[in-house]
Amino acid sequence: NAALHYYLGEEYARIGDWGPGLDSFLEADRLVESGNLHLRSLLALRICTCLLETGSLKTACKRVAREVKTFYDYRELLFLAGRIYEANGDWAGAAKYFSRCAETPGAPDKYEITQEGLERCRRAGARVSR
Repeated sequence: NAALHYYLGEEYARIGDWGPGLDSFLEADRLVESGNLHLRSLLALRICTCLLETGSLKTACKRVAREVKTFYDYRELLFLAGRIYEANGDWAGAAKYFSRCAETPGAPDKYEITQEGLERCRRAGARVSR
């Protein structure tokens, strides 16, 4: 059951046990029905978060780039993409995703920290569109 694995992953993540959390989220992702976009979007966010937290930055960059193609207006995922690319030292990639997050409808709940991410990108020499 995908939901069972998802909630198990949530509990592991809640206590900061990212490896087993990732395993649970990946299993849920394997089991989830393709039409369940709500759970798929949550899994995309959680899997990418676990990859970031475990230091699997190259895998995180590949995964988040794939996920934002599907969930292109999910501002939490766009913000996380900016954080992942920033952690990987890819300032242009980080600026791209932080900018997309800032431009997404409903972004004010992330506006301040998104702008802080864009400012870090500017200081690192990345070209920022906003």
